[in-house]
Amino acid sequence: AFELLPQSEPVAMYSIYNPKTGDRLNKDMELHFIEIPKYMKAPPKKIGELSKMERWLAYFANKLTDLEREELAMSEPAIKEAMEAEKLFLCNPDEYLRYVNRQMAIMDYRSSLQAAAEEGEARGEARGEARGESRVTRLMSLLLEAGKIEEAREASNNEATRKRLFEKYHIE
Repeated sequence: AFELLPQSEPVAMYSIYNPKTGDRLNKDMELHFIEIPKYMKAPPKKIGELSKMERWLAYFANKLTDLEREELAMSEPAIKEAMEAEKLFLCNPDEYLRYVNRQMAIMDYRSSLQAAAEEGEARGEARGEARGESRVTRLMSLLLEAGKIEEAREASNNEATRKRLFEKYHIE
């Protein structure tokens, strides 16, 4: 069971409960979800009226005027520090370019991994199907040559029987 905040709120906290007893699993374990789009739809408040969480939401939403950003920086030292780091980063074109190139390289790498995984999966499926068909073909040939028609019929309809016969006749 979950403890929910209203869906329209930009910040939601969830806790894990036992549905039978209603006991909370752990008072220290909570899941917090922050949804910037919901924050941006909420009626605007003055910086001085914002909670600490709302100040961070305002910073991340990046919809403040220069005056509001300055007021926000003055109200929250950690946000001021983040803004200063952001300025330093954006003012150094070489550093910014290195960052953009690194992000592109990471995306390319992930894309390549995904493509390789999909290709490998397709190859594996094709090999598995071919191997499976050749095993079944060998089993059927062996059974029919030995005149074991009933076993062949049963193997063609039942996977468990096929597995047992593969082992019995040592078909890999």
